[in-house]
Amino acid sequence: MPLIELSAEEAITNRKTNAFASWGERNGPNRVEPIAKPAFDVPFQLRPGEKIFTVGSCFARNVETELMKRGFHLPMRDIFKKTEFQGVELAAINNFGTPSIFNEFSWAFESQKFEPQDHILEIQNGKYADIHLIPSMRPEAWDVVLSRRLAITEAFRSVSQCRVLIITLGLVEVWFDSKTGYYLNSAPRPSLIRNEPDRFKLHILSFQECYKYLEKALSLVKKHGRPDLQVLLTVSPVPLMTTHRMQDVMVANTYSKSVLRTVAESIVAKHRYVTYYPSYESVSLSDRRFAWKDDLVHVSEEIVALNVGRMIDGYIASDFDLEESRNRITAGGASVAVEIAQSVRKISTDIARSFFEEFEILTSESVEFTMEYAGFLTNLGDVEGALAILNQAPVDNASEKISLMKADALIALGRSEEALTLLEPLVSGGTRSYAIWNALLRSAITSGSLETTHGVLARWSKNSPNRAGRANMMVGKWRRDCGDLGGALSYLQSAMALLPDDGVIRINVAEVLTMMGKRVDAQDVMRNFEPANAVEAKLFDRIRPRLT
Repeated sequence: MPLIELSAEEAITNRKTNAFASWGERNGPNRVEPIAKPAFDVPFQLRPGEKIFTVGSCFARNVETELMKRGFHLPMRDIFKKTEFQGVELAAINNFGTPSIFNEFSWAFESQKFEPQDHILEIQNGKYADIHLIPSMRPEAWDVVLSRRLAITEAFRSVSQCRVLIITLGLVEVWFDSKTGYYLNSAPRPSLIRNEPDRFKLHILSFQECYKYLEKALSLVKKHGRPDLQVLLTVSPVPLMTTHRMQDVMVANTYSKSVLRTVAESIVAKHRYVTYYPSYESVSLSDRRFAWKDDLVHVSEEIVALNVGRMIDGYIASDFDLEESRNRITAGGASVAVEIAQSVRKISTDIARSFFEEFEILTSESVEFTMEYAGFLTNLGDVEGALAILNQAPVDNASEKISLMKADALIALGRSEEALTLLEPLVSGGTRSYAIWNALLRSAITSGSLETTHGVLARWSKNSPNRAGRANMMVGKWRRDCGDLGGALSYLQSAMALLPDDGVIRINVAEVLTMMGKRVDAQDVMRNFEPANAVEAKLFDRIRPRLT
């Protein structure tokens, strides 16, 4: 049985209307490089100051930190106000596998009973540890360890008071306690394995097992929680530090994350109150130099700040706060500034102008920020200003984007010869980039030189024969607009010969024929024509009266 089933009509409509249905390209709109920024659904909004429950691996702690800055109440952080948690690291409350997430909720709502003597074990003389907490925690007296456990259980019970639950899924390589029948949250301490070598087993969970435990956890929360519960589900991008399997950790991690991502998709497909946020996709698809620290397993502070900021901004409807933006940019750098720039451009022209002027210095270090600033000025009609900003951009492997934006600015300013000079080096290496060749041909057309234009057309057609039809159409439309109907018809007919099924080209050929008084020939071209999309329908309606 399929996870999701769509009718043919719905599937095709989705593809045509979804702005994020394709990847884009390196020299055009690029949501992937250097930092991937996948789009995500926002079916609900967070309410100022509300109580939000968070559970899962370390990304949950990052989310908590950002939410606390914005005035939200995080029950899991209240634990650290208690005396017995003084000096304890935040990682103490991490939950990595779906079984351990279920365990905590089941103990909180007493669908399973926590038996202290089964789970709090003596490590040293008079010193104990809760084997469901991370092993880096120092063994303490029995009363301290039990008090911490009771505090954690109480905190998990508070999910019943929260409208929003955020869950981060971590891994599928988990340890099983064969004596109690419970899964642990992390590896047992070496001393415990030495004392009871047959007690603990490593399990690599299947999709069905991971799904079962998460489904059971959600069922408990739904049963005991608020009727308006909303769950925001993520998969942690942080990989396995090491694997206990006899295979490369990269292979083991790919399995782990693939299973959890599939579990998340299945849960979201089943429950309307569950939504997915693509933090895993953002980090894993980003340039590793930006995404990871030198140990190759910890995510950089910059991309953490970017992802948490994107998520929170998406779910909080609020006015722009410049001081908060300064703090976020200080923490996350240029990548966060780019994200804020994209948001602020939608809010207010005056606010956006102030923002870009304050952070203009970032144009010397971030191509993406430079492009946002230049795009903002271009939309305002300040093409000269946009060109000046583009000239401040750093030179790196994304500089072709800057060159394309410069070329567009130069064409708009009537400086097509400069645009040609700028773009020629980009095509001399034999690039097949549509964006670059298209800009070069537009530059040639704007120069007004038929010789130059025909030369670029010939070179592009030879380099990329599959683009020759559209390129000929561009030149044909230019000759039409110049009043050279004979030349226009020649280029457009060449385009139609190359792309006989292209409705837009056919319509343009017919239009030129009617302008030349050749209505019968135009009728022959359009015989039995049916528009394939809204663009073709609009163009066809424009020339239809001339055909009758």
